Amino acid sequence: MKKTLLFSIVVVLAFSPVLFAGGRSQSRTSTQKAALTPNGQFPLTSTKAQLSAVSIDASWQNNLNNNKVTAWYEDKTNVHINWTVLNHQTIRDELNLLIAAGEYPDMIIYGGLSPAEIFSYGTQGIFLPLEGLYEQHGYYSKRAYDRIDSLPGALVQTDGHIYALGSINECFHCMYMEKLWFNQKWLKTLGLSTPTTTDEFYNVLKAFKTRDPNGNGKADEIPLVGAVNIGDGFNFILSAFMYWGQDYMSLNNGRVVFNPVQDDFKEGMLYIRKLVSEGLLDPVTFTQDQDQLKALATQDEQLVGSFPGFYFANALNQWQDTPDHRVLDYPALSPLKGPKGIRWTQYTNTGYNTNQVIITDHCKDPDLAFRWIDGLYEDEVTLIMGHGMEGDGWLKPAAGAVGINGKPAIYDVPRRSHNTLMDFADNVLNLNNTADMRLGQVLDTSDPMAQYDAEPWLYTNTRDQMAPYSDQSKQLPLVINFTEAENTELAILTEQIDTYMKEAMVAFATGIRDINRGWDSFKADLTNMNYARYIQLYQTGYDRQYGKK
Repeated sequence: MKKTLLFSIVVVLAFSPVLFAGGRSQSRTSTQKAALTPNGQFPLTSTKAQLSAVSIDASWQNNLNNNKVTAWYEDKTNVHINWTVLNHQTIRDELNLLIAAGEYPDMIIYGGLSPAEIFSYGTQGIFLPLEGLYEQHGYYSKRAYDRIDSLPGALVQTDGHIYALGSINECFHCMYMEKLWFNQKWLKTLGLSTPTTTDEFYNVLKAFKTRDPNGNGKADEIPLVGAVNIGDGFNFILSAFMYWGQDYMSLNNGRVVFNPVQDDFKEGMLYIRKLVSEGLLDPVTFTQDQDQLKALATQDEQLVGSFPGFYFANALNQWQDTPDHRVLDYPALSPLKGPKGIRWTQYTNTGYNTNQVIITDHCKDPDLAFRWIDGLYEDEVTLIMGHGMEGDGWLKPAAGAVGINGKPAIYDVPRRSHNTLMDFADNVLNLNNTADMRLGQVLDTSDPMAQYDAEPWLYTNTRDQMAPYSDQSKQLPLVINFTEAENTELAILTEQIDTYMKEAMVAFATGIRDINRGWDSFKADLTNMNYARYIQLYQTGYDRQYGKK
């Protein structure tokens, strides 16, 4: 059920100018509030208005100050935005510095701040509560949120306020990211069947290593390999031994379970150690980066039997970018069944982001700012922000064309180099990217290669290989809101536990630590880090937000 919003709101407005990252002071908007048109109508005001915003200088798009879609939206809304763009890798740190100095704009969009930081700034009055503005001016945003049962409730903090609106991005393949791309060409060459159990998986990897599936007469095959921050295979493999949820936790009849101290975790790590010790999982997985993985996977002679990661292009590029269309050889492997019969897909994404857009106390016209934000949820705006202008980033579909989902297509995207910098604002100003919109892209059924384009290939592999094995009753919800005191305590515990677990898992896998001899000391270390308090805090948050009312 949707959570009840609090309707009372106290807004404290500050009237000092903002000094932006570039070092120059800019006026954000006039002291005279704009006369707004009725909700849902464009333009938002009959006279030109101004607001200021900070966002990322994204590597995949043209700068927001020089982008056709932001210029188009300015014409549509009659609102000019003074954009300050920060490096997408450092924006969180830079924003915290700007906020500390009091040098921040009217709005923050895609700023990378953590939920704890947003809540803290909200309770300090730096970020405005938005629930009153949502009730008063929400039109397209309400229409969008009404489709999703957990919105706007998931945006409501423990003090009853909403300090950031969320974006909708129903990326189906992102909901099950822990994939493993498996070389079917080598299976066919060796006359083997697709593995479905951990035992079969081991035997196939062994065959990849010893039976020369690439046919070059050399023992150069790498059965399984990954890369740091791309995928190491741990999550995929451990999900055959236990319900291995995110942040090392799962649910058992509503109770939070800490997975690493369970015997099933030990058995899973012993299996992984066996793969590494026999050269089936290459230990370079734990040290190499994406570029090194890609160099291995795209050599003229095929060397890689399988690799983990949510996106095949992390290792192989797109199919059209390699002469042998190598991606065709690597569909996703379904989750493996382990010794206790567990065969599970980890749920990794809700289909929405809870922390996309913020209005600060520097904004002199929060009503106008909210209306500008609300307009981003409109369908035409969603299409243009996500793909660019018609004729530039997308085309109208031909009569009778179908989308990836089999429904009538909404738009057609011409094939282009994936290294082209585009005039769009995908993932930044694209706030209502529903499943129908994402999958409404034309799938040219007359072209047998079209199914291997990124979105249809990711969609079908996720639909057929991953989604059938999901059980969200075992998954701790991905959105849990905490009090400020809880956030402070969790930040320390999470950092300690996560750092320790990452190091310990690699050490167990590579044999630096013996998991049999070191099992008791490993559990003792986690006990000393107070994992009991860690799961107690999550249990409290879970019960408060999702328990019986």
